[in-house]
Amino acid sequence: MFTTYDLQQFLDGITTLLTWGYWATMLFLLAIFVPTAFKKGNSQNRKILNSIGVSAGIIVLFVRIIPMLLMMAFAPSKAEQQEAEEWQRKYQTAKALFKQQCEKAGEKIYRTVDNVEGIMLLKVIKDDGISRDAKHHDPMWDDAVLRSSTDNEFIGNFLGVYGLPEYMYIDILQKNEKNVIRYVDNNNRLPLIQTLNPQNPSRYAVNFEHNIDPKLRKHWVAGVTIQIIDRKNNEIIAEKIIYAFEKGLGSKGGGRMPWAFAITCENKDTSDNILPRFVNQVLKPRNVKQETPNIQ
Repeated sequence: MFTTYDLQQFLDGITTLLTWGYWATMLFLLAIFVPTAFKKGNSQNRKILNSIGVSAGIIVLFVRIIPMLLMMAFAPSKAEQQEAEEWQRKYQTAKALFKQQCEKAGEKIYRTVDNVEGIMLLKVIKDDGISRDAKHHDPMWDDAVLRSSTDNEFIGNFLGVYGLPEYMYIDILQKNEKNVIRYVDNNNRLPLIQTLNPQNPSRYAVNFEHNIDPKLRKHWVAGVTIQIIDRKNNEIIAEKIIYAFEKGLGSKGGGRMPWAFAITCENKDTSDNILPRFVNQVLKPRNVKQETPNIQ
C-alpha cells in the first residue's frame, strides 16, 4: 500500500537527485571550460587569470545568479504575499483561541462501574438529510468533534455492531421524557430489535452537549461535553470536555474535508469512536460471550 510516508520518501529522493544533478552540472562545466581557458593564455600569468576568471564566473552563476533568477521567477506576488500573511495572522489567532479552550478540556472519572449490561442514551444524533461532505465543510456543524454516525448506526456503535465492546441493550429516552425504547443487537446487523418501555430501564445514562459558540466556530474551533450519569443517585460519575481545531481553517485545497483533519487538544484525530470509547472506559460492558454458564 502506497502511503503518505512513501510519497514523502519519493519526493525527498527526487529533491536529492536534482540537488546532486545541479552541482554535478557546475563541476562538469568547470572541468570543460577551465582547461580550455587555461590553454588560450599567451603566458603563464594569462593562463592562470583566464582559469580563475572562468571558474569565478561559473561558480557565481550557479551559487548566486541562477538561484536569484529562480527566486524571482517563483516568488509570490505582492497580493499573494499579503494573502499569505493574512492567513497566517488568522491561523495564529485561531491557534491561540484553541489553546485557551484546551485549558478547560480533559476528563474526570469519579468512579467506574463493572459488568454493565446496558446504558441509556439521553440523545441520539439524527440524520438531518444534509450530506456528510457538506457537514465537513460547515464551520457550524454541531457534531464536528464526535463526527458520529446517525440514528440506528449511532446506537449500533454501543451494541458492538462496528467492533467496539458491546452492551446487551441500549435504552433511548424519548422526547416526551417518559417513554423509553430499548434496542437490542440483531446478530451484529441492522435493523436493531426494539422494545417499548422495558420493565427496568438502565440505571446509567449518557448525555452530551455540543459547543457551537459562533465566536469559536468562525475560527474553526469546536467543542463537546460528555457526561455519564447514575440515574438512581442523580449523580455525575464521569465527564469529558473535548475541543477540536481544524488547522486548515476550512481550506478545501486538494479536496480536503476540513473537519476530517481536525485535531483535539491531545493532538489526536477526531473520530466517531470518541464517545463510545469513553463510555466503555467508565461503564465497563459485561462480557457475556466469555462467561461460563453456571450449571447446577
